[in-house]
Amino acid sequence: METVRTLCSVRPATLAWYRVPISEETRREVQTSYLSDNGPGSSLASREKLVRYERNWISEQAFIQAHEGFRITEQSPDPTERGTQQFRFARV
Repeated sequence: METVRTLCSVRPATLAWYRVPISEETRREVQTSYLSDNGPGSSLASREKLVRYERNWISEQAFIQAHEGFRITEQSPDPTERGTQQFRFARV
């Protein structure tokens, strides 16, 4: 949430967020996926590799409140990743 507030403080005209892990409450989990599933294009690695990383789910209410001085212009499920949301905000 500190990163969200920092980016909002720059006061851009619009903000677009994709693959936002929204939950009723803040929680953490460890994700495991194949390296080739991360990033655009095909993998240059000769062998497939599993990677693990921490993922932080954030409160929807806290996320929206961090955008003081902005209004939501779009909110919907993100089609690129199950369980996440996409948002678009415009400066008021």
